[in-house]
This record gives sequence, structure tokens and C-alpha cells, in this order.
Amino acid sequence: MNNSVANMFQHHVRVACIAISRALLLCPFIIIISACHPDVGDFSKNPICQHPQKNNEYCSFTLGEQTFWLSASDPEMPIERGVEVFLQSDQEIEQLSAEIRGVSMYMGRLPVQWRQVDATTWRTQIMLGACTDPYMIWQLRLSIHGADSEQLEQKDILFQSYIPNN
Repeated sequence: MNNSVANMFQHHVRVACIAISRALLLCPFIIIISACHPDVGDFSKNPICQHPQKNNEYCSFTLGEQTFWLSASDPEMPIERGVEVFLQSDQEIEQLSAEIRGVSMYMGRLPVQWRQVDATTWRTQIMLGACTDPYMIWQLRLSIHGADSEQLEQKDILFQSYIPNN
């Protein structure tokens, strides 16, 4: 009797060890998959509006006491198509730089070269790369120095792109 109990115990220990080792082998893959598709929130309201509509609350943000509006020629942000992006403010913008990074998938860093239109408006042309995610999440990191501001302010804006049909 003792021998059969010992054999049954060894069998259960072996089964448990196999289950644990399989789970440990799967953990890195689960972590990698989770990292590729982070939870970035609801994109029912695009933070980029149709240019030149400045009154949409979803495309405005505030840094310090300065209000900004972000707009684009195509606010749905299609991939592999040129999109003109505008940043406008209620006060003068002295310096502006930016970069775009992929959030839902690594896409490197895309530098954004802005041109000043006037004291409160800047514009750029961007083209987002293709990826396997049909609704890719991107991060636009703006670095803004206003004329009255003593320091450079940063703002991260998440937006979603799509793969056009044609």
C-alpha cells in the first residue's frame, strides 16, 4: 500500500512539474504579445481635427497658460500617404520640435520637421509607415517653447492611423 501511495504522489508531482514548466515556457510569449498591444484607451474621439476647425475640444490642449489646437488635412491619419499637420496656438510659439513613435508596434522614431507659418501657427508634412496593425496607435511627442514661457514644454499625443482601401 505504501508503495502505491508513493507512486501516486510521484506521478502527481511529475504532472505538476510538467504543467509549471510549460507555463514558464509560455510566459515570455504572453509578455511579448502584451507588449505589442498595450492598452492605450479609447480612440472614439481623434485628438487631431480637420484643419482649420479650431473649436473642437478634442483637438485642443493646454500647456501652462497657452492653448494649442492640433489639426490635419486628413485627421484619420492614413498610412503611406502624405498628411499635412498644423499646430496653432492662442499665443506665439517660439520653438517647436517633434517626433512620432509607434505605440502598438515598434516603428522606430520619425523626426518631424516643422515650418513656421506665422507667430502662432506651424505646419509639417508627415507620412506614416505601413505595419501589420490595421489601426496602429502612434505617439506624437511635441516639444514647445512659447515666447512668454521660460521652459520647453512637452506634450505626448496618442492617435490612430488606418490602412486606406486604395
